Amino acid sequence: MANSANAAQPCQKQSYFEVSPHLIVPSTFGGFSIYLKQQGRMVLYAARGDEFTAAHRSRLMDMGVKKIWVEGGDKAGYEEYVRAHLSTLVGDDYIPVQERAEAWCGASETMIREMFDLNTPDEQLLTRFSRVRSLLRNTLKFFSDPAVLREMARFLRNGFESHKHGLGVMVLAATVLDTYEGLPPSLLTACCAGAVLHDIGKSRLSERLRHADPETLDPEALSLWRSHPSVGVSICSRLPLEQETLQCILFHHEREDGKGFPSGGRGTDLPFYPRVIGLCNAYDNLVRGGPESESLTAFQALSRIKEDRGAYAPDLLRRLITVLSKAEMI
Repeated sequence: MANSANAAQPCQKQSYFEVSPHLIVPSTFGGFSIYLKQQGRMVLYAARGDEFTAAHRSRLMDMGVKKIWVEGGDKAGYEEYVRAHLSTLVGDDYIPVQERAEAWCGASETMIREMFDLNTPDEQLLTRFSRVRSLLRNTLKFFSDPAVLREMARFLRNGFESHKHGLGVMVLAATVLDTYEGLPPSLLTACCAGAVLHDIGKSRLSERLRHADPETLDPEALSLWRSHPSVGVSICSRLPLEQETLQCILFHHEREDGKGFPSGGRGTDLPFYPRVIGLCNAYDNLVRGGPESESLTAFQALSRIKEDRGAYAPDLLRRLITVLSKAEMI
């Protein structure tokens, strides 16, 4: 730990951002320095490269420290530290659920936003997808706690970008898929990857079409908008995706009554998992809203879904309602 007597720095000379002391993992080394704020000045607590110990965290808790501070120039190092230790953080019951959910959302949003950059060279895109797959494989158990879904919903509902919507759909789909007994972890990971990437085809559309209400589009624009699942599968041909992932991307707008697209297949013609993604997609769109549409409450969104008769299987809807009820979201 650094000598704080010589480390005081005026706040105005450097930018800082605050983080929770809970997010410092014992027996790790950080690529950033930690500061405490004392009487309006920043005091160095642990220098970049120092080992963080259990004693560090306990001492901060004993002192009643609620926030620690990191220099703005060290933000990339801090974010990489959180990504590297995310599975440890979310599995640590010592850390409040809200802080674990916030850490997961922040780290995962950065990863998914990078995945939606279609100008990325293939080699770099493969590396980014590998990180996303590891994120899903190592942290999906975190969603089994209903309190986690409730907290994550607060962080994930804001913003209309496809990567944020993909995360919202994935978190909800993971909890619904978890209601199926005996689902192999590999299948759950593949389906959640499909949920994350289900709208990546919209990246090829204009901004107006990406956020458009399809019911307001003329036939030509609607046809273009409806191409996004197929375009998404084409884009993802650059990645080593499982068949289940591709099916979730391609079939997330199908309906039980056969009036969906692109195949027009009925519910019984399709695996259950893209149908789960489709239901969660519809729900997240309604509670998220858009630039020209208001966001609905969970109850209002479910009522709207129920009114769309023939779109979703009753069993899937019951599972979604059960998940939301346990999370005290309706």
